[in-house]
Amino acid sequence: MRALSRPGPTAPATELWRRRGRLLVHGGVLAVLGIVSMLLAAASPFFTVGVLAPMLVLGGAAEAGHALRFWRNHWAGFVPALVAGVLDLVCGVLLQAGTLVPVVGITLLMIAVLVARGALWLLWSLRAAPGRRAAAAHGVASLLLGAWLWVVWPVNSLDPIGLAVGGDLLVSGFTLLFLAHAARRFAPLGG
Repeated sequence: MRALSRPGPTAPATELWRRRGRLLVHGGVLAVLGIVSMLLAAASPFFTVGVLAPMLVLGGAAEAGHALRFWRNHWAGFVPALVAGVLDLVCGVLLQAGTLVPVVGITLLMIAVLVARGALWLLWSLRAAPGRRAAAAHGVASLLLGAWLWVVWPVNSLDPIGLAVGGDLLVSGFTLLFLAHAARRFAPLGG
């Protein structure tokens, strides 16, 4: 009697092809949220605590959940996405705490988040996998946003945080849109 074996993990290219629609929607939403975040942060200082904190919490939870789908399929991209999602979640909770955490501390934490996210995406881009150029661009953009926040730190305003987070959301959205577009190359034969 032969034992039934479970199928192995799917290849990253196959997984990318299967999830291209979700990547397109998720990327579009993130890009729009990034643009809106940057516009609102520049227009209203009250935006950062009232809207950005819940957006970071929801976005972090969504990104961590998206990463766990990759983990289930043993795709190497899950580590940077999971860490980035958890870091966004923590920053959102701290921003929501408002007066309990000083603005200068939140800015420093956001710098750490952007630098860590950028370094993780750059490390992931070293792997020979689909989307490595998009991951490298995302890493560089996150590092540049973290460096910009470092230059303006310490400030007693949440506006730079809103602009940096909006910029990172925009880059994240474009990265996913690029991956969804690149997935067309991995269409199954005859399908």
